[in-house]
Amino acid sequence: MTLIEDRKCDAHPDHPEPMPVDGRARNRLKELDALRGIAAISVMLFHYTSIYPDFFPEHRSIPLKFEAGGYGVFLFFGISGFVISRTLENTAGMVDFTVKRIVRLFPAYWAAVLFTTLVVQLSGADRLQAELGTVLINLTMLQGFFFVPSVDGVYWTLTVELAFYLCAALAWTAKDRFRLEHLLTSWMAVGAFAHISDIVPYRVQMLLVNQYSPFFAIGVLTYRVWAGQRRYFDQLPYFSMALAILGFVGGPAFLVAGIGIQAMLWMTIEGHLCAIRHPLFVYLGTLSYPLYLIHHHAGFVLLQAADRARIGPATSIIIVSMAMLGLAALLHHGIEAPAERVIRTWWFRRRGPQPA
Repeated sequence: MTLIEDRKCDAHPDHPEPMPVDGRARNRLKELDALRGIAAISVMLFHYTSIYPDFFPEHRSIPLKFEAGGYGVFLFFGISGFVISRTLENTAGMVDFTVKRIVRLFPAYWAAVLFTTLVVQLSGADRLQAELGTVLINLTMLQGFFFVPSVDGVYWTLTVELAFYLCAALAWTAKDRFRLEHLLTSWMAVGAFAHISDIVPYRVQMLLVNQYSPFFAIGVLTYRVWAGQRRYFDQLPYFSMALAILGFVGGPAFLVAGIGIQAMLWMTIEGHLCAIRHPLFVYLGTLSYPLYLIHHHAGFVLLQAADRARIGPATSIIIVSMAMLGLAALLHHGIEAPAERVIRTWWFRRRGPQPA
């Protein structure tokens, strides 16, 4: 979920020049950051209004449900397809890519796992607690592949992301011999078959990203257009296949989500979403990963406390959401950003300069 860089929002040439492979670019593509922040807020509100009542039905009901917020996870997947494509094109090799991903994901994740475990244990919320062995396995971020429960319910998407990183890395190593679009279509087709077939073991389905591969593919295909490697018209057959598979494996809900994500990414690269480049939205994008990691179980504990204090449901959600944003900011500025800066500096010195 790294930030990427792009041309100015008011510049949308018909044939954008390819991005420099040394990673130096002119401006951040701030629309993607803003979309990531909006997606994180949407997912949080979905969990607080729709999932929290399922966990604790004995508490007062929340009058409004933000069901659409759940689709923010799929937007994360689409953005990840775009961003990881950019990352791989500025990577010296698979070891370099792996280190960059570990640096980006794990410091904030470890802090979130420990923080969530502590909050849940102190709260006495039995339904949210995890055993010590479960917590230790969660620290690897591989709990999904071992069929071990997650310390926090939202961590299931990290299993999907890790599987995508593996598939994307393999595709990039083979793209000099095969067109990337052909690899994407094969990947989506095999994944769709595995999803509906009892022949393919479930762990293999997980490694193939299950039914979610088309969301990532939409991001990859859009990146190729933005980088000047393909025209949008050339990608239409592959976009169509991604949408068809989404409709096939996930029904109308997945299809609508795919169309929406494709439209948002297209508007982003064409410069039609400049309105969301406001610094507040961009900053929310900076906080999106730590906010996503900590808002669920810890937020539920705070919602329980607010409910016991007889605070109104709507007010409770506002208060808890602001508290989670504050915690996400502390996690970002206190752990995520400093750890990433230190480890990246060490790694780049160890790796040495790379040829263009």
